[in-house]
Amino acid sequence: MLARLLDHGVTEITIGGGDPTTYREWRDLVASAKRAGLFVHLDTNGIGLRRSTDVEVALRSHVDLLGLPIDGPNPFIHGLVRGQPWHFNVVIERMSWLVELGLDVKINTVVTKVNAPSLLQTAELVRSLAPAIWSVYEYWPLSTGGANRNQWDDVGGSLADAIASLPRELGKTRVEINRRHVRRLTYPIVAHDGEVYIHSASNIDGFQPLGSIFDDNVLGMAFSSCAVEREEARSRYIRPRPTN
Repeated sequence: MLARLLDHGVTEITIGGGDPTTYREWRDLVASAKRAGLFVHLDTNGIGLRRSTDVEVALRSHVDLLGLPIDGPNPFIHGLVRGQPWHFNVVIERMSWLVELGLDVKINTVVTKVNAPSLLQTAELVRSLAPAIWSVYEYWPLSTGGANRNQWDDVGGSLADAIASLPRELGKTRVEINRRHVRRLTYPIVAHDGEVYIHSASNIDGFQPLGSIFDDNVLGMAFSSCAVEREEARSRYIRPRPTN
């Protein structure tokens, strides 16, 4: 699968989930991607990411950027979004030793009507944690997520207003704003079984399956549809890593 991506000139890869670190093969995957010369972005909820010598070596040697979710300034609000109040403390604990390793960390926050009123408090928490990047995503009810639109969405524009109030930098942290729909048709998605998807051109809240990554014409179709990358996202992949 990785070889197929390289054949199409891929230079950056995001390995995400859920939590890819719950699979034993994640360290082999990031190592293979890094040896191939890719910028490796590992996106995880942090639950399976346990500190050990092997994990630290894999992260320091083969991961350029690691993403973790924080959806509120405290366990209660984060738990309202994630459904697991205990998860907040897991992420904070992971964040502490990842920064200690010298790893570039990107905190991801999805803004919904549940946590939008506390977004500025979340910003202060992010400032104190000092990640490399804070990616703030306006809630987008993609695919089956549309069934819960009333619970999370506010069509009156309050989510966009809350995001617009944020600074573009928090100390040394760069704030990356991800408005709804601007990620549309900017990248293909390859599932664990090799199926390739893009955001639908006809249904703004849906995905369009293209076929298997092993089909000859699928990646060509995917990259021809996703030819324009947003500058805000592109810059995350060229941030220099500190030397140790």
